[in-house]
Amino acid sequence: MLNHECGSSFFSVASLQRHGHEGRLLQDNYCYTVVFMEKGSCECQTSDQVLILDPSSVAIIKPKQAYTLALSQSGCGYVLSFTFEFMQAALNSAGMAQEFHLNSTAGQIAIPDEDRGFLQDIVCRLRSEFQTTNGLKDAILRGLFQIFALYLNRITAERQPSIQNRCLYHANRFFALLDEHFATLKMPADYANLLAVSPSYLNFIIKENFGLNTSYYIQQRVLTEAKKLMSSHEITMKEVAYKLGFFDVSHFSKFFKRNTGMPFTDFRRAIAA
Repeated sequence: MLNHECGSSFFSVASLQRHGHEGRLLQDNYCYTVVFMEKGSCECQTSDQVLILDPSSVAIIKPKQAYTLALSQSGCGYVLSFTFEFMQAALNSAGMAQEFHLNSTAGQIAIPDEDRGFLQDIVCRLRSEFQTTNGLKDAILRGLFQIFALYLNRITAERQPSIQNRCLYHANRFFALLDEHFATLKMPADYANLLAVSPSYLNFIIKENFGLNTSYYIQQRVLTEAKKLMSSHEITMKEVAYKLGFFDVSHFSKFFKRNTGMPFTDFRRAIAA
């Protein structure tokens, strides 16, 4: 199941409260927040800007950024919270997750008239599914969120064609290469070589733009695929390890426990429960 631990896959949807909403709770420090208005307006204040939201726009707030929301008398909407790990698993792409992260630097995204009703329906379905206890809940949440996030990525790309500087070009290439080679290339130096830059330079631009170092994103991409294999197929730990390029199963077992906090078998038992 989706949980709320640091570095884990977490997702939630909550209705905006009439008396206002104050974030960032301590446990949300690693979550992105999307504020989606169904009707009326809302003032979203962060540490560096004030955004006035209505159904024509959404706000994306980065992890660790404090914010407050003040709802108008007639306003109603939703707050979506999720970790990078959930987003990467839902999009099945480090590159697409990275693109969404870059969208969060804009703070506010304008929604075209023709897309508002569709996105509102998706968010309402996310809320409804989040509140159920039915089977396949997590898979359905990821599927609905994938559509939502991809639409926002496309809207941003159409409205704000990217003019990439050299650093951002290398960051984008890193995530694209990561999606292609995560099963065979596990070291930052491997990707630096493919990009013809130094490992220290690559680590600098990734950390500068995304907050964590290169190794973290490599590990999380491998873990995302491992969890996907565990939940989708009745295969052994040995088979999962081999598919991910670990030819020493004990090495994979230690890697998995170190980065998730629990042994492979316990994690598989937990997601099956």
